[in-house]
Amino acid sequence: MASTSVASFLPNINWTHKVRVLGADEVFSTNDILCNNFDRRHFIDFDYLKSIDFQNVTGVQDGGLVEPTPSCSGINGTKSDADHVVGMIKKRLRVSLLVGDRTGWVQYRLQNVLVVDRLPVPIHISWNALDRLMPDRIDSWDEGLLMLQPSLRSTIFPPRFRSHPYWSRGNEVYIGSIASEGLERTLQLTQEVEESATGRPSQLRRGRACATCGTASSDLRVCGRCRAEYYCSTECQRQRWAIHRNTCQRVNG
Repeated sequence: MASTSVASFLPNINWTHKVRVLGADEVFSTNDILCNNFDRRHFIDFDYLKSIDFQNVTGVQDGGLVEPTPSCSGINGTKSDADHVVGMIKKRLRVSLLVGDRTGWVQYRLQNVLVVDRLPVPIHISWNALDRLMPDRIDSWDEGLLMLQPSLRSTIFPPRFRSHPYWSRGNEVYIGSIASEGLERTLQLTQEVEESATGRPSQLRRGRACATCGTASSDLRVCGRCRAEYYCSTECQRQRWAIHRNTCQRVNG
């Protein structure tokens, strides 16, 4: 029987999304869109986090991680018994997330991010924990969208992740907790994860990420016409106008 004492990594194989963690260069992340999984937690690779957190915002450099809530040390679904949860980031983790070509980049502060000693991806974000956020379109035949959000494959991730056992061919199949445990048990497990969460929930930070490139800042310029999108420069605003013009509506007053 499934248990929250073991975290569950079950990514959607049809969609990945670009993210920028702590203002670092963009990488692809996995997600749990339409996945039948109880876990509503985010995961990040230990070495990847150390390589980008130069200012030790997360505590990863000096042992400042805290005990996960609910408590867990193992992780299921990575196809490796050697992967373990080494701790949880105490503060919310700042990420810029590319939602899609229509919405562009937005910033989130992620709650209760689990740090795993070796993930097959740099970061996994539970979209089910992000105010029911969904991508602009879910259409695997839309080639334009697939350029922004390609399907899950090892080649889109940095080279060092490609040797992880998750990417090896095998007969292991992970079908999710709804199929293995049933809907009622899955809902119980999800409730346990959510009720044990600490700190403030994951939150959308409006106006903190450039819609074009994802640059995180508290000093962005807003679209003067609709006041709904933000940009880090005139060049970024100009680049995005071909898309934004279709949804940009003047605000009265």
